[in-house]
Amino acid sequence: MASANPHETYGLHLQVDYFELFEFRVESHLGSGRSGDVYLACSERHEGITRAVKKASTKAEDLLVRGVSLQELKQKFYREVEILQSINFPCILRGVNLIVCPDYLAITMDYCERGPLSEGLSRVDNAKTYIISLYLIRALDYLHYHRIAHGDIKPSKILFAGFRENIRPVLAGFSAAFRLPQNSNMVRAYGQTPCYVAPEARRKSESVDALKCESFAMGTVMLCMALRTAPPPETDSYADVIKGLPGLCDGMRALMHGMVQDDPANRISISEANKLISCIDVEECRAAQVPINTANNEAVGRCHYTIPQAFFHIMCLD
Repeated sequence: MASANPHETYGLHLQVDYFELFEFRVESHLGSGRSGDVYLACSERHEGITRAVKKASTKAEDLLVRGVSLQELKQKFYREVEILQSINFPCILRGVNLIVCPDYLAITMDYCERGPLSEGLSRVDNAKTYIISLYLIRALDYLHYHRIAHGDIKPSKILFAGFRENIRPVLAGFSAAFRLPQNSNMVRAYGQTPCYVAPEARRKSESVDALKCESFAMGTVMLCMALRTAPPPETDSYADVIKGLPGLCDGMRALMHGMVQDDPANRISISEANKLISCIDVEECRAAQVPINTANNEAVGRCHYTIPQAFFHIMCLD
């Protein structure tokens, strides 16, 4: 007799609607992605209890619109939950569970109430850039040690949670994450958002080093924080942008420059970046700061979002 598909018993299977059963109301729509829509759900029974819920319909007509089969959707959701439930790190999304309902799949997760980095780039100064980068590089180094690639690193996937001195960055958005074999980092393709995709992956090389691609993406996120805006689409080399960017301390400039090298053979890994950033002094970063509303960064004037000042006090994770 053939063994049952392990996915058929994975997660919490319900015969009724998750929101009705557990008395959650949908408070707002937080965003949309390739694999579903994310909502803020608030408990009707217990004040202050909130969850972020990613939901995707399994109805045939909705699958057709999304351009995915039911089997593909299930595999995406199962893989994302399996990976997140297998790891435990303070700056990686927690509280993740899979819900299987009659008409949809859902992933429930901790709600990061401070929002994404993409909505606060204009207020990230040098000290915050250093601190946020430090903890995200540590989180990625943890993932890579466990042979996991995030697959789509960008500011909208970096959330913030906590209050006052305990506010911290949280790496989220694991729908493109995947496991690597123990003996190779090479994959056929990597990345989903063009300006964060490494040059070799954009060229659609026969195979690319997934972990070197992750380093390029993280270096580009750091460039976004230094620019206080999205990366410039008109340049072919972020390394050249970093070389001429004012207001960076020598340590951060060298680190970012090494992470966005066009040639993956010359690009430093996340593991190497973790060692290098640990040697940089936050006071050195602050001392190099220049006013963000200058002729060198006109795009900042178009940004009106804020990041709480408490980000400077992100808790130590050691």
